[in-house]
Amino acid sequence: MTMATRRRRGKMTSVEHDARGLISDDKHGRKVKESSKIGQCPRPEKPIEIYEFEGCPFCRKVREMVAVLDLDVLFYPCPKNGPTFRPKVLEMGGKQQFPYMIKALIKIKLQSEVLKEAISQVVGESKEKGRKFTETVELQIGLKNYDPQKDKRFSGSVKLPHIPRPKMKVCMLGDAQHVEEAEKIGLDYMDVEALKKMNKNKKLVKKLAKKYHAFLASEAIIKQIPRLLGPGLNKAGNAHRYCCCVSFFLSGLLGEQKMERERMEKRKKKLEKEKAEADKGNPAASDKSVVELSAANMSKLQTEALKEAISQVVADCKEKNRKFTETVELQIGLKNYDPQKDKRFSGSVKLSHIPRPKMKVCMLGDAQHVEEAEKIGLDYMDVEALKKMNKNKKLVKKLAKKYHAFLASEAIIKQIPRLLGPGKFPTLVTHQESLESKVNETKATVKFQLKKVLCMGVAVGNLSMEEKQIQQNIQMSVNFLVSLLKKNWQNVRCLYIKSTMGKPYRVF
Repeated sequence: MTMATRRRRGKMTSVEHDARGLISDDKHGRKVKESSKIGQCPRPEKPIEIYEFEGCPFCRKVREMVAVLDLDVLFYPCPKNGPTFRPKVLEMGGKQQFPYMIKALIKIKLQSEVLKEAISQVVGESKEKGRKFTETVELQIGLKNYDPQKDKRFSGSVKLPHIPRPKMKVCMLGDAQHVEEAEKIGLDYMDVEALKKMNKNKKLVKKLAKKYHAFLASEAIIKQIPRLLGPGLNKAGNAHRYCCCVSFFLSGLLGEQKMERERMEKRKKKLEKEKAEADKGNPAASDKSVVELSAANMSKLQTEALKEAISQVVADCKEKNRKFTETVELQIGLKNYDPQKDKRFSGSVKLSHIPRPKMKVCMLGDAQHVEEAEKIGLDYMDVEALKKMNKNKKLVKKLAKKYHAFLASEAIIKQIPRLLGPGKFPTLVTHQESLESKVNETKATVKFQLKKVLCMGVAVGNLSMEEKQIQQNIQMSVNFLVSLLKKNWQNVRCLYIKSTMGKPYRVF
């Protein structure tokens, strides 16, 4: 038994220490026992390794807690500019942040025999299929007893002994020295000038972020990235950590809806790519690819039901035999959307076939565009005609009602607010573009815009078109609309198609 003294409430008390704990006498002569269960807690088999330095207040707290818990710890001193252990922390953690702890290995509950058997089955199935690309092996994890809304979300990276994705795309944002090294090893790179040219354009930054899985940056450049690119690119890191790192993260936002949205975007890109390739070669193949890919993309829109509805609309029109060409409308009803609270969407898509060939378009042009408009029989107005209107609201309103769309030359479009005031804003046409093709493009474009109500309608064809062409336009329109909605198909209540004077037919 040993004797010691400790201060409690400003008075000295006698304290006896034995194997069972601390036993002390209070002022009334009673025995007070103080014990601890720390010694009974399980300890790591190997000592914990901690990298720290003396002057850090956070390191001091760790040292105090180590003393309280009576742990076996190996401390590695990392003074400022220290050449021994400080570079090792940078290599392991990616940044010099202290204290840095390496946990002792926890006994794994994963049975090695079961794991070996599962890997053998995966490899065997892959060999049977004989695919033409190297498949990636994924580890899929399901968590339990975790509430992402209440519990702290975790994030961490680990460097694996072998590279799991050798074809992972990495881009170097480097200074002159790193650019030279990247060029030697065949790595994609961008220097400061290339980054400056992006001029914080959100679309370009987003496109760049999608193109690569990870970014490396030189020390001189990494500080300039927020100024050069804005907050859009957040994947840049120091130039040595990404090729065989795996990140684990928990987020309440990553769910089936986001995955579905990503799948829809991929399918949409595939559709556009196939269409562009087919247009160069065989137009008939183009039509076929659009129908097939659109049908694949529109998983909830049944092709047979759509064909039947189009046939009924065409048949009704032939029975009535009206004296004008009826337009085919797509009518949309939405759900789970609050126009007052939710962000209103707006977007335009160019259809494969012109739905409204008699759509009225006016050219507000300079001398060259006025000549071109005269040749193709397009209505036009020059600067003098616009000046004569003198911002008269009635005349401007009458002009806006007369035409469905306006095109404007580059020289004129800047003067329109001054000459006409607010109203329908025209589409820009440059002298490098063909005016006739621009007019056809305008006629083939339909716009989806959410206003104060949850229903909308757009023209997707006319009854002089073939049924197949109407079907292509409808599938393309619905596909684009679904991509604009925040929950995709979960926001679509119903879809109807109808002719101008005919009755509606439900397709979804």
